[in-house]
Amino acid sequence: MGHQGQYPVINLSLKSAKQPTYEMAFKCLRDEIAGEYSRHRYVLNNDSMTEYEKRRFESIMEWKAEE
Repeated sequence: MGHQGQYPVINLSLKSAKQPTYEMAFKCLRDEIAGEYSRHRYVLNNDSMTEYEKRRFESIMEWKAEE
């Protein structure tokens, strides 16, 4: 219980991926994930993240991450 509310949580529902094609579903999920990362962008100010972690976070947030 001591950890409750101490960490950012990303809640993702797959019901948003009900699209007629894989490509459209993938884009929808990618947009949802990028939006959640953007919502939690404040973690980039945390000194406990390494530079690699920050670059990876930013690449996901900016839709530049690998599939």
